[in-house]
Amino acid sequence: MFYLLILCVVIGVVSVATIYVIDEPGFIMLQWGVWQVELSLVLGMLLIVLVTLLLFVGLEVLTGIVRIPGRLGRSYREYREQKKYAASVKGLKHLLLGEWAKAEQLLDASAPYLPQPVISYLAAAYAAQQQGKIARRDKYLNKARELNGDNKGLVSLISCRLRMAYGETGLVIDELKKLCAQMPKNAQAFDLLADAYEKLENWEALESLLPHLQKTRARSAEDIRTLTATITRHRLQKAQHPTELQSIWKGTPNAVQMNPNVTIAYIRKLFQYNRHQEVDKVIRGILSKRWDSELAYLYGLVNGQVEDRHLYDVANKWLESHPDDPDLLLTAGRLARRAGRLKNAEAHLKKSVELGGRREAYEELGGLLEEQHAAADAFNVYKAGTEAPVSRLQTDSQDSAG
Repeated sequence: MFYLLILCVVIGVVSVATIYVIDEPGFIMLQWGVWQVELSLVLGMLLIVLVTLLLFVGLEVLTGIVRIPGRLGRSYREYREQKKYAASVKGLKHLLLGEWAKAEQLLDASAPYLPQPVISYLAAAYAAQQQGKIARRDKYLNKARELNGDNKGLVSLISCRLRMAYGETGLVIDELKKLCAQMPKNAQAFDLLADAYEKLENWEALESLLPHLQKTRARSAEDIRTLTATITRHRLQKAQHPTELQSIWKGTPNAVQMNPNVTIAYIRKLFQYNRHQEVDKVIRGILSKRWDSELAYLYGLVNGQVEDRHLYDVANKWLESHPDDPDLLLTAGRLARRAGRLKNAEAHLKKSVELGGRREAYEELGGLLEEQHAAADAFNVYKAGTEAPVSRLQTDSQDSAG
């Protein structure tokens, strides 16, 4: 619309000018020395316009010729950058395919020509580590640090992650602590530090980190509960004295005490310190809230400090609710045998065996049959028991001894 308006104005001006020129054509005279040229006004104006156009076109052509080298240089640089960018993309593809040497070569060669070379250097560091070339890995990481300026947190995080994956966990603790201090809201830094403490089995340090993991949401609530249980279990296992053991247990939240792994660790330690009365109390307390076959099995190992008849009566009461639990039947049979109730013991142990009970059920039943002078039956029971599963407590003890 704008150009149409301009065209109309030009046509109007030309029309008016034409009318005046027809009435009074006028002339233009050019003189140079003895030379003199006289032109009509219209022809002179056309000549001026033509010369102006020729000068303009000439200047444009000359400017274009002058700019040719610069444009060629720019085009070459753009071509080279595009080629290096394509090489970087190709390097990342080789990285995804696990072709580490080719990936490293392409990523290293293309990085200097990219607007963001840090990512290429970090990827090259990973490729170098996968080949076991740790010196080259560190070289790429240092280049990435230099290029990343003040924001070195990203490079440090990836550096720590790579070094931990290579088994250098102990060497990154100080760097991770520094990162957490510099970036107190960074969930990744705290998550990585927690992984490092867990690999190093530094449970005290990991426990002190739990509030930060919760605050930064580095771990989910479920993960933190699991981690708390793991920490507590290891602390119980490392307790050096009954007083220390009791202190840890009493300081453990009820929800964590109910964790099966934590409970088993505590009970095993109580057995180690010959605290059978405490085992009796703890197992009865937990089984009143939730059923656990492993705890029912461990109850049968309580002896000495607690009356056998009392123990059997408790186990027999549990059978009312769990009559087909092979571990509970083993415990009931074992306790009945110790309490002198041999018929009950034989019945419980036979049922435990029939339900696929542990090897100890066969051993208890075989021993009971031997006491009753049924040697042939005892032999058959012992033989069948060689294919039965071993208890967790026995397996763990053997592993510890080994």
